[in-house]
Amino acid sequence: MTRLLAQEWRLFSANRANLLVLGVLGLLLGFTVVNGVVRVTETRAAQREAIAATTDSWLQARARYVELEQGTRERQTFDDPSRADLVVMHARITIAMPPTPLASLSVGPAREGNDLITFGVGSRHSASPPSRENPAIRLDGPLDAAFVVAWLLPLVLIVLAYDSLSRDREQQITPVLASQGTSLGTIMFARLAVCFLAVLGVVGTIATAGVLASWEGPFLQLLPDLLSWLLALAAAIAFWLALAGLINAHARNSATAGVTLLATWILSAVLLPVVSSQVLSQDGPAPQRLDSVIGRRALDSDLTERATEVTEAYYAENPLRRPRRGAFNEYERYFVESYYSRQIIIDRMFTPAARRIEERRVEQAQRLRIAAMFSPALAMKVLTDDFAGYAPERRQRFEGAADRFQTEWRNFFDVKFAARIPLTLWDYDAAPRFAYEDEPPRDRVSRAAWPLLGTVLATLLAAFAAYVRLRRARP
Repeated sequence: MTRLLAQEWRLFSANRANLLVLGVLGLLLGFTVVNGVVRVTETRAAQREAIAATTDSWLQARARYVELEQGTRERQTFDDPSRADLVVMHARITIAMPPTPLASLSVGPAREGNDLITFGVGSRHSASPPSRENPAIRLDGPLDAAFVVAWLLPLVLIVLAYDSLSRDREQQITPVLASQGTSLGTIMFARLAVCFLAVLGVVGTIATAGVLASWEGPFLQLLPDLLSWLLALAAAIAFWLALAGLINAHARNSATAGVTLLATWILSAVLLPVVSSQVLSQDGPAPQRLDSVIGRRALDSDLTERATEVTEAYYAENPLRRPRRGAFNEYERYFVESYYSRQIIIDRMFTPAARRIEERRVEQAQRLRIAAMFSPALAMKVLTDDFAGYAPERRQRFEGAADRFQTEWRNFFDVKFAARIPLTLWDYDAAPRFAYEDEPPRDRVSRAAWPLLGTVLATLLAAFAAYVRLRRARP
């Protein structure tokens, strides 16, 4: 067997067409991976810059407070670091969802903001969410490593393996091969194994290099994600090669085998994902951003019209937050007494709806993973997006952490802000700090179970059917 593999490897590498196909695949994948590394690097830089800007702003306010206490700074009406309404109302806290180890392999859903959330004491739901229709983002398109390995890699495998045995039948040399004491099944297995190793080596090496280039954490932290993804990649390659083996076991000429493989690719990689998307859209429509925007604006307009009533109801429910002195100016009256209370009520009324939207996105993603069991191409796309950190479950976890931290931030300053109690230096130093614990790698691995299982079962079924056919087939 070893001698046969070595011989097939020499024949494979001597074929310039094979080397050309692998070279084009390597260049295309390398281009997408380099873009992914640049994108992840820029994302991290933007996150650090945004977080540093908000941190510096808070430290500058603290420094002004120290100068005020030391008598080296004059107290000004609209620049008083002891006034909670001025400091807390203008304070912005920026938190970031860090890229995963495999973030360079997928663009994911088009989303502005570099996975940053910036908020203050106001409602996070009162601002418009990031737009997914930004033309600058749409120019990137879907050309990332996930697109290459999910949709283009099967075509490369078809080109390399469509005539692994049918060519010999067409040239009527299978009887000669069979007479040498090695079965046709063993010969075809060796050819497909060489193709498997060549393609896995090219794709795996380039993808791994991109992951290592974009990752800044300890090496051991990326191993679970990287090894799981490489396992899924191997399963996807094995499926298409096993399918090529099954079709070659039946086909009498290479043209028939090639057309059959292309038809199978169209069915598995094009039609099935489209049908799955249509079924999921009809069974459980995806949440529309427009619906949430309209609902939020309607709620805000209603609360604005009833501003006096809302403010009195808020103070009746929270007597400790009633201002201890009258407003100095219209600014204090509006932002402290009217605006802030409306923001609290917006959160109270809209947060459950926002959570239901996130839950619906998670449900759709779970159904899509089940549908991916029947399409190896879709499975590879879903798996790569998940390992790249774009699963709705991960976003839901981050949004939940942001909600909890905003609640903690509000609770810390709420009474002093609403009641107009002066800040102290302790308030600056003891203000809450955001600490986000990302999902563990096992969550991403567990989500990959169903799509990977479907691909493995399809591979085993195709390989077994090819084996049975070749045992019964004549040269």
